[in-house]
Amino acid sequence: MRPDTHFDSSFPGRRRHRRWYAVAFLGAWGLLVGLHLHGFSITNWRTHIDGSRHREVLLGRAREIRSDDSAAVLPLVLSQCAHRPPFPVHNTLIGDGRCNTVIGYALPVLDVVTLFRPQLWGYFVSADFGLAFNWWFYVFGVLLVLFLLLMQITRGDAWVSACGTAIALYAPFFQYWSLNCAPSVIFAGCLVLSGLLLWRANTLRRRIVAAAALSWSASAFLLTFSFLPYQVTLGYLVLVLLPALVVQAGTVRPRIGRAVRTAAFVLALGAAGALLTYVLAQNADVVRAVRESAYPGARLVAGGDSSWGRLLRGNFITLLRPEHWGALGNICEGGAFFLFFPVVVPALALERVRARCRPTAIQIALLAYLAFLLVWSLVGFPEWLAAWTGMGRVPTRRALLGIGLADLALVAVYASARGRDRSAARAGDCSLWVAGLVWLVLLWLGGVSLRRLLPHHDVRLLLGGGLITAALGAALVLRPRWVLPVLAGLSLFATVHFNPLVRGGSAYIRDNPLSRKIVELDRSFAQKTGRPGRWVAYGRERYDIHTPNLFRMLGVHSVNGLHPYCQARIWEVLDPGRAHRGAWNRYCHVRFSLPAAPSTVDFQLLQPDLLVVRLHPEHERFRALGVDYLVYSGPAADMAGVRNLEGVFSYAGKHVYLVVPDQDSRSDR
Repeated sequence: MRPDTHFDSSFPGRRRHRRWYAVAFLGAWGLLVGLHLHGFSITNWRTHIDGSRHREVLLGRAREIRSDDSAAVLPLVLSQCAHRPPFPVHNTLIGDGRCNTVIGYALPVLDVVTLFRPQLWGYFVSADFGLAFNWWFYVFGVLLVLFLLLMQITRGDAWVSACGTAIALYAPFFQYWSLNCAPSVIFAGCLVLSGLLLWRANTLRRRIVAAAALSWSASAFLLTFSFLPYQVTLGYLVLVLLPALVVQAGTVRPRIGRAVRTAAFVLALGAAGALLTYVLAQNADVVRAVRESAYPGARLVAGGDSSWGRLLRGNFITLLRPEHWGALGNICEGGAFFLFFPVVVPALALERVRARCRPTAIQIALLAYLAFLLVWSLVGFPEWLAAWTGMGRVPTRRALLGIGLADLALVAVYASARGRDRSAARAGDCSLWVAGLVWLVLLWLGGVSLRRLLPHHDVRLLLGGGLITAALGAALVLRPRWVLPVLAGLSLFATVHFNPLVRGGSAYIRDNPLSRKIVELDRSFAQKTGRPGRWVAYGRERYDIHTPNLFRMLGVHSVNGLHPYCQARIWEVLDPGRAHRGAWNRYCHVRFSLPAAPSTVDFQLLQPDLLVVRLHPEHERFRALGVDYLVYSGPAADMAGVRNLEGVFSYAGKHVYLVVPDQDSRSDR
């Protein structure tokens, strides 16, 4: 591709073919969204409400491990739909009744930030339409943006770009987390592409369009608030990749000078920065609460706690998954990438030495970025440097996103260069033998390290996974264009089954007998008292986090459930002396359960985002909460002796109680 070629020319096919690509792309998206199909495990609510069959699941099965979606993010999203009026800035259904919905998880809200959260626009139509729109925005957004980005990196190699995009989309890191990193990846990619478009723009009209696209992309990347560790990690990738692509583009024969382009960059990014500053200033109280919280505010890391086994785990366990995840935790935390930089980097370096030419700007940028993250993961930074760079907010297991994408880009660069080199690689080349030796040594070190993390995993499976990827690495160096589709197929085979194909799912949450009774009681209470009811959920099970989050999706106020940030007014009642501030001053799921003795109040932090409050319904602090209804998950006998509770409904092991203000009024009711 010539340096002065227009940005759009790197897309394969003639102009009329590109129109058909766009029609097919949008048509597939529209059909899937119109049918309300998606991959969220929202039907887990059937299991937790009454154990009924997951009728909405068409293929696969809902994953209980995806509680981050079904019990955290989606209840917050659907509470915005159920709220009256809908999509508020301050949601009265959550916690203390004034929960900010702008800062934190990206939620549909009637605020300027929604202009930069396109993945949520479907919820303004309906809940099921929103679920489908949200999911396929992730899928098609990753497909389109990564493909176009790889096209720029490989100088228009459509075959390599298509294979690389499929490898990324179906990598365990993407699929096992149900694509929760997709918004950050999509908007970071848009930022790079629009910046490159602005650099290449040679007319005033194109410059204005490109500057607007750059400003919107930067704003979307900053304001989606999907996950700060991803944003920091990808932010550094943008910083190295965009200048490298500009250098690769060469000198454009401009009608508009370099100074004007630079000014356009500054203005576009400045507008995004100004918008971020405005949003943070408008919600300064919440930003301050999050920063001063024990989690995630005080979660600062220094890196260096990873290992070759953790980094290369995808090479060993993607195809032959362990039954017990050991130190990795679970299948989601174990999600990774096929990584081949240990063989590709030596191959690239030795080829450059043999050819006596300098590495390209793209290669230098990707190698520098990869080295930066590897040092962070394996060695760590001094505390001051971790804070100054922002990497102190990035646990090493989350930095793997950047390592995986940089690895994929390096493989694409290598495969594309091999495709253009008419002298194919030969098995006898000394450089390939050296690269292969380095690959085998690092793979062996990774396998030994991984064995310590997974002591109960069959060593034969580890050996099998290692041998498969060792062979793939060797073949990749020799014939990369043949190996890439194999890698794409293996990634698809390994993960396509994980997320279910679901049609709808939100209707059942509203229409089951328990939910209908809750809504009926709440409306009746509001008619009698002139105010909405206040609900709380109790449970016996240690990790029952679903029931308290049901209320908000029904338009009913819940005291407990997920608190996106510290709900201070609730804790002023439950812990007036602030003795347990370290336990409740955080993002967390709040569970209530019965204490061993009615007079005791106990706070137990089971994990960084799960707090159990043991509080008896007869305790004065419970009465001070002003709760009107209590739902208990467990045997009714557990509540038989509680004098201020009056049973009104039971369904599938869940019992609804009216909270009587005092003992004397019990008979009056």
